[in-house]
Amino acid sequence: HWGRAPAVAPAPRRAVPGAPAMATAAQGAWDEAVAAVNAAYALHDSYSPEDQQQLREHAARARAALQGIEPLTARDRARHMYLRGKVLDASQEYSPEAETLLTAAVKLDPTIVDAWNTLGECVWKGGRLELARACYLEALRLEANAESLCQLSMLLRTMSNSSDAALVSESLRLAKEAVALDVSSGRSWYVLGNAYLSSYFVATHRLEDLAWALKAYRRAARAPHRCQAACADLHYNQAIVLQYRLEYCESARAFAEAQRLGPELNAAAQRRALLAFARKCAEAVQMRGHLPKKRLQQLERGLRGDPDPAALQGTEPVALADLRPGPNPGVSVTCAVVGELVPESRTPLCYVLVDRAGDAILGCVYKTVPSAVAVYQRVTVLHPMRAAVEVPADDAGGGADVAYGCLVVEDPIAHLLVQGRALDRSQLSAARVTNAATVPASASARGHKGSTGGAHRQR
Repeated sequence: HWGRAPAVAPAPRRAVPGAPAMATAAQGAWDEAVAAVNAAYALHDSYSPEDQQQLREHAARARAALQGIEPLTARDRARHMYLRGKVLDASQEYSPEAETLLTAAVKLDPTIVDAWNTLGECVWKGGRLELARACYLEALRLEANAESLCQLSMLLRTMSNSSDAALVSESLRLAKEAVALDVSSGRSWYVLGNAYLSSYFVATHRLEDLAWALKAYRRAARAPHRCQAACADLHYNQAIVLQYRLEYCESARAFAEAQRLGPELNAAAQRRALLAFARKCAEAVQMRGHLPKKRLQQLERGLRGDPDPAALQGTEPVALADLRPGPNPGVSVTCAVVGELVPESRTPLCYVLVDRAGDAILGCVYKTVPSAVAVYQRVTVLHPMRAAVEVPADDAGGGADVAYGCLVVEDPIAHLLVQGRALDRSQLSAARVTNAATVPASASARGHKGSTGGAHRQR
């Protein structure tokens, strides 16, 4: 878990005449308690047995330190209850006792920003999302701070239930604010990456958001003070983004690193599925969809007639061999669909395409339902984007034994014709993810499986 904002230290005591040693000892006890509480809380989102054991040890030290403190003022009593409640909230389960202590703390001293943040975390685990939202907003009213912004960003994505684009957009805005407060915060960059990933799946469906998510994750990876569990989530989410961007070699390496750092994520299974699908696509392109030679020839002959100029919308028809890497504005390419490959995530849908010269390529179409394009149909890609897809040479993810061409269709309404006709809105499909990480059941109370149908790790 990314390190939390430091707890608010207790207010300095008034000096007691004749007893400087006693005052120093009391301050030392407070400092020890705060350090132990924060050390325990920093691990509360980690599922590894090693981190959970360390959490228990830190929590025991915190409780012992707090037992040795006698708060003398109302402010100290509020902080004492806050720290006791925070230790209890370090558990992955909801704690009614923690809520009672934290509530009493903010009533006695409503200026403790981190007490509001911790209370928000606590009641979130208890399933009261609106109350958690109110806690974070109160913390932000007291002070603009990255912790509240990050927590509120994550909460809104959970509240969106994978369907409320307005909440997801607000979540993204809050995550940007958190980064603006401290551009060196790895946790803020990580939350921003998750917000962009949710924005892609729920709100915009633009590949540009995946690119921004990847940039944010890479900034998070370069930040100091990274915790092993958080890095596992980070690599897992990077792998998801890279997979959707068809960067299979990099995705495989990120899944492998996520598996190494956090075996409980089950990233190895996702990696195996990724590689199997990528190699299946490579084979299908090489074998022209495994169609008999005569059938291929029939389909190729059907493409040699003059295309309808009106349907081509002023573009110049060319062959696959004429396309250069990257965007190809002003031209179009018409192919026959000779094979269909549907990934588990169903995004993008992949088709083996053959042009009139018999050359084959993989067509990757985003945001469409499977019924939008069928085998043996004729498709025309306007202003095609040509990319190269590499498949790792071995299960270790090293090198690339196969590289094949790909036509990327991000906006099928604008750039894809099927049987000479444009698609309509009923043939579009929102992007979604189905390859969820395996996490303990208790995580569901906090939405740790994310807001995109269980794809990326929310934290």
